[in-house]
Amino acid sequence: MIVGDLRSVDLEKNRYDVIYNSYVLEHIDGADRVLAKFASWLKPGGILILRMPHRNSVKGFVTRVTPFWFHMFYGKYIVRFRDAGKTGFGPYPTFYDPIVSRAGIQEYCRNNHFIIKEEYGHGSALGEGVTGFLIYLFVRSVSFLSLGKLAWEYSDLTYILEKE
Repeated sequence: MIVGDLRSVDLEKNRYDVIYNSYVLEHIDGADRVLAKFASWLKPGGILILRMPHRNSVKGFVTRVTPFWFHMFYGKYIVRFRDAGKTGFGPYPTFYDPIVSRAGIQEYCRNNHFIIKEEYGHGSALGEGVTGFLIYLFVRSVSFLSLGKLAWEYSDLTYILEKE
């Protein structure tokens, strides 16, 4: 495990069989540089497992266009996460570089010698009861107004990529 800034960490090239990165890239300004480092660290045939929120989902869009104070408010008072904002607890600031999306990862793979072995859209902001129904109406409406450019069916992506 690495705790630090992935943009400046230097590890041995072509050394690792597997790199697992879960819900980190959306928090990095310069996520493409981190993916380039991952590529250099993996052996040929190595596997890169990425999990991330989808930038171009309704949830990703709302996260991108709302200020950070709103994320804090939502965490503390809507979700009632009492540790929200305390050191070591989310929410954390997000950047959502364009590469943190389905199209971004697909383009990255085409240009950087990776094969997409598996690709999953999953997760949802939908809840239960009346609140869940209201959220459902909201995400469907926003997706419709975006002419389908914002996914409503899922909010997260998981990729299994193989370095050629």
